[in-house]
Amino acid sequence: MADPPGTTLREVHLKVDLRFALVKIVAKADETGDTNLPKNLHNAAELLLRANMIDAAERLRGTTIAMLDIYAAGPDGKTALQLGRACVCWACGHAGLPRPGPDGKRRGDDDLSAPPGPCGHCDEGETVNWLRVTQKGDAKEAPWIAAAELSVDAAAANERAAKAARRAEVVANVAAAHLAQAATPPAASSHSS
Repeated sequence: MADPPGTTLREVHLKVDLRFALVKIVAKADETGDTNLPKNLHNAAELLLRANMIDAAERLRGTTIAMLDIYAAGPDGKTALQLGRACVCWACGHAGLPRPGPDGKRRGDDDLSAPPGPCGHCDEGETVNWLRVTQKGDAKEAPWIAAAELSVDAAAANERAAKAARRAEVVANVAAAHLAQAATPPAASSHSS
């Protein structure tokens, strides 16, 4: 059977890290015993792929890998990080910290009985579940860790600082080249009289 006109096909190769199984999905009260609810983010990625929610599966992979990589490498001391209780959004695939409320606090940070969400990506509040990050061989829960998002002003300031640093490096390299050229004696003429 041919695809309908205007259909774009894309081949998907989504590698799902086995460490995703360390991030457990917490069932809501009305989902307890639901055999269709994935147990962990590895199962969640498989479900999103089977449901042909490719963008959601890719987003789930990206946000989860980012968190796992921070744990694997350890904080670098330079990057601002946020810690807290995370959720997974079934609408967009985002796994991460919920969007903060008007008071700047996130649901679940202080009140463990609070409902999950809203999604930190799409703001969905209904189709989300809390996550429990565990470590291999350890049932203790660890917080979700993510790079802090910069405000528009902070991002612009960082960009200006990076440009200024690149400019200073170029100026220093040009000055060093001029000094090296000035210190080199002129080549002797090879003309004979």
